[in-house]
Amino acid sequence: MFDRPFEDRVSYTKLVCERIAKHAGQPQLVFLDPDTGLAPAKPSLEHVLESEVAQIWRELSPGDVLAFYQHQTNRNGRPWLG
Repeated sequence: MFDRPFEDRVSYTKLVCERIAKHAGQPQLVFLDPDTGLAPAKPSLEHVLESEVAQIWRELSPGDVLAFYQHQTNRNGRPWLG
């Protein structure tokens, strides 16, 4: 498990990639769960950048899994679909 605080994009992504490389050859699951999803035009630390996802993806080996949780809010007030 990798549970370091996310405070600096560059160093955090580098550490994630180093951790993936350290366990290369073993099946890996990388689960990204940014607070508000993939970055919009003006990202904050609550988002993950497409370039960061791409960098992490390049570190993975065949058979590894990259899961990305994208939460869509219910701002329109309509009931959630079942």
